[in-house]
Amino acid sequence: GKKIFLKMVLGYIFSSLNQFKHEPKNFKDDLEQRVGSPLYKYLFAPIARKLWGDPAHIDVHLSLSRVQTPSLKESIFNFLGIKKHSKFEALSFLYPKGGLQNIWLNIIKQSKEVVDYRLGETITNIHIEDRRIVSLETDKKQYPIQADDYVVSTIPLNTLRECLKGDLPVEIKESISNLENNDLYLIFIHIEEKRLFSDSWIFVADESISFHRI
Repeated sequence: GKKIFLKMVLGYIFSSLNQFKHEPKNFKDDLEQRVGSPLYKYLFAPIARKLWGDPAHIDVHLSLSRVQTPSLKESIFNFLGIKKHSKFEALSFLYPKGGLQNIWLNIIKQSKEVVDYRLGETITNIHIEDRRIVSLETDKKQYPIQADDYVVSTIPLNTLRECLKGDLPVEIKESISNLENNDLYLIFIHIEEKRLFSDSWIFVADESISFHRI
């Protein structure tokens, strides 16, 4: 435990002081340069594998946008207790009253005059001709789509690709054939306590445990 921790600290310090960094090619490359190989190996790599898959095959834009790291100076100050919070950490959150579903209910309420919502129907066919959706077929009815119509899909991607039929562009066909999906389950537990932890969240890097964050 102590040896691994020391490796992570030294690796992070070395990577922060390294002036010969190259343009990162993927998730793994970016995090190894930013936090050092030991910290990447024991923390970021297992969490990334739980969520997204092999870090060496994940686009670098994901790590750049989703993984924020403090500067070496800020880390030292925090360790010494000089600074209590990191600039990069979100310390407050706003959630809609009544739950996230209220977002979608309000969208429907405010747009139903100009949008035709078809809830409770299962899409079976999205027919495409000349790079345009010409009709939507459900388990109940077929709907023609006019040239000036817009179709907004909330269908899960793995289901959407099974529905796309007709004259698909080559790049879409290639994207569909290479598409892989991971399931993510969110479990909410109501606990009658003001606060359980001092931290906003706790990451669980151990790959023998299926969940990645509390």
